[in-house]
This record gives sequence, structure tokens and C-alpha cells, in this order.
Amino acid sequence: QGNRDLVLRYELTFKLAKAFAQNKNISLPFKRYEIGKVFRDGPVKKARLREFTQCDIDTIGIKSAYADAEFMAITFDVFSKLGIEVFVKVNNRKLLFGIFKESGVEKEKFVSVALSLDKLDKIGKEGVKKELEQKIEKEQMEKIFSIIEESEKLNNNEEKLEYFKKVLNNEIAKEGIKELEEFFYYVKIFQNKEKWEIALSPFLARGLGYYTGLIWEVYTKNFSSALAAGGRWDNLIQKYLDSKIEYPATGMSFGLDAIFAILPKEQEESKIVYIIPLQKEQVKKAIEVASILRKRNIFCDIAFDKKITKALEYANKKKIKYCIIIGKEEEKKGVVKLKNMQDGSERFLEISQLENSFV
Repeated sequence: QGNRDLVLRYELTFKLAKAFAQNKNISLPFKRYEIGKVFRDGPVKKARLREFTQCDIDTIGIKSAYADAEFMAITFDVFSKLGIEVFVKVNNRKLLFGIFKESGVEKEKFVSVALSLDKLDKIGKEGVKKELEQKIEKEQMEKIFSIIEESEKLNNNEEKLEYFKKVLNNEIAKEGIKELEEFFYYVKIFQNKEKWEIALSPFLARGLGYYTGLIWEVYTKNFSSALAAGGRWDNLIQKYLDSKIEYPATGMSFGLDAIFAILPKEQEESKIVYIIPLQKEQVKKAIEVASILRKRNIFCDIAFDKKITKALEYANKKKIKYCIIIGKEEEKKGVVKLKNMQDGSERFLEISQLENSFV
């Protein structure tokens, strides 16, 4: 348009790297989050939309796997609060490239082979093999699958890493194994006594080419799309600056559309307290009550211009558990009527008593 090439933003990390490169005086470590619309050019399905919303969190300036393990703590904390049980698949691009090297694949083909492996869940093992046959020798491909599939027979992450130490004898693989060991060390510290499911998945590749080390994806059972994903991108800022100095960085994105797709539709509405003023004169008191509850992080809404019957019908339809009814008599006595919509019980309470009344 107007003799210009226009593009749709397809992710947020590049923008952060460019902004950081243009503001080199930012103190490190630098942590940030951003929520924004992005677009994809690829297959779409349920929860995998052409236009979608990403919530990005990133840390720049920490080389240690401590920073990556911290994202695991954030991940399990976030999904615990959402009531979604998740598990994490983790890998390291250096381990993956070490497997390629051990299999005789040329270095310049590493990224291309990784991009094919990244399609495993989409086109299946045979589809990936068919694609790889156009890129590498059949013997190389068979060795890659042999090494990885043998590791997946093992019971835990420690056994898998010990296996890779025995079968991979190149520096890039050793570096990846070392980084994974450091990552799992910090994960145990962050995890403490909580139950986290994090599994080393050597087939995991992550399609974006700027990842340099650790990568991960977050899933829940009975849902094919990843809910979140991330990894190390240690070289991106360095490339923008054309510098020899490395700016270590790691981060992840939560796919809000995918998360919303699996949340029960009535989950948030059921948590709302519905305030019903019986006459126009009680609207002022209803607004005052709503303001008090919102300051205490209690979701609420007001039934403006609704008669009591219609307001209660609406609350039932939305599966709202509690209604606060304010009439002339309640206002005169300085109380409100709290109605439990599930069992039909009612009681009169002072406003100061409301906060602890929603269970």
C-alpha cells in the first residue's frame, strides 16, 4: 500500500529485542511483560486462530538456568490459580543439535531438520520422516529417531540425561545436557514440595529459529494445542546490535485464546456478586456497595433498570451464586439482603460483614 511493504505482527519478542538494542542503558537484569495481538500464517483450528492474543514475559541479562526455572514457577502458579492442571515438555536446542551431529547431519541443516521435527504432532512420525527424506540421508534420519525413541523408554529426566551422556560424544550435546542439569537443579528448588510435571522431550523442537538453548511447551490433558511456550533467545539482541557482547535472554508466551477455550464458560460469571437495587433511590447505595467489594477484589455487577424478577432470572441464567438485594427497608436499617441462589437461603448483613460471606 502506498509503495510500502506492510506486515502483520506475528510475535512480540523481536520488538522487545529491537527496543532493548536501541536503549542500551537499561539496567540488567531487565524483566517485562506485554499483552498484545499477533497473527499467524499457518493452519488454524480450535484455539489456534489467525489473529490471537499473546501474554509475553521475558528476562534479559541472566545467563543462569535459574531464570528459566523461575518461569516454571510462574507457569504452575498461573495455571493453579486458573484451576487448570498442566504439564510441561522441555528440551534444549543444543541437545537436539548434538543428536543431529551424532547422526552425521551437516551443521547447516540443523535448523531445517529441527523445523521438520517440530511438525511431529501435526503430521505424525511418517509425515516427518517423509519430509526429512528430502533433506538428509535415510541412515541419518533413522539414527536420529533411534536415539530419541530409545531415550523415551526411560522413566525419568535423570535417566534420560544419563543415557544421552553415554551415547552423545560431541561438545554441543554435552553443553545442552549441562544446561538441562542446571535447569532441573533449580526447578527442584523452586518446586519445593509442590507437584510439578516437567518431562524432558527430545523430539520437542519449537519452530522459531532464534531459540538458542532451553525450550518448553505447556499442555493440559485432552487438549492438543499448547497453552504456553518459551525458551532461551541469547543471540537476538546481539544480532540487532551487531555486537560481540552476548545479552542472555529467556522468556515465554501464554496463549490467552487457547486458555479461554478450555475454561468453563460460566467460571468467571459464577464468581460475580450481583447487586440488585429495588428502586431507583437505592442505586446510589448499590454503587457504594459495589465500590467497597471491588476494592476487596470481589467481582460484582449492578442490575440497573431491572425489576427484581428479571434480575433474579438473569442471575440464575448466568449461574451467579450470590445476589445482594437493597430495598427501602434495608437501606433504612443500614443492611443488605444476601441471597444464595443455589439453596435459596437469605440473610440480612451489614456491609462490613459481606467480605467474608462469599464461599
